[in-house]
Amino acid sequence: MSITPGFHKIKASSGKYLTLLGLTCNVTAETANGARNQTWDVQPAGSSTCTIRNTGYDVNTYAYSTGQSGCAVVGSASSCEWSIVTSNGNYFILPASDSSIAWNVEDDNAVKLTGKQLQNTRQQFMLE
Repeated sequence: MSITPGFHKIKASSGKYLTLLGLTCNVTAETANGARNQTWDVQPAGSSTCTIRNTGYDVNTYAYSTGQSGCAVVGSASSCEWSIVTSNGNYFILPASDSSIAWNVEDDNAVKLTGKQLQNTRQQFMLE
């Protein structure tokens, strides 16, 4: 894992922060509001993988996806493993099971998995 484990805000290139609006809702990019549902706990799960848990709720709610291109990243009681990689100072979040796809902020601000493109700013994140 290429980042320090712990609590982070995940900021999209648009300046919006990844947010979980409800326990089983889609992860979306929203204007910063200081709420706990915009904070994520990133913890090692393997030698180069991690889990990403939202801190906005009193139950464990993880960023989850089936790992297929086109699928949404959602809140779930089930965790899955992610790889966080860097390129030119930006972070890319990929399913541990498939490094050819990455988190992508869509036009409607929902986060979905799409083909990894290092030049695509919709797939570039900062961790604060």
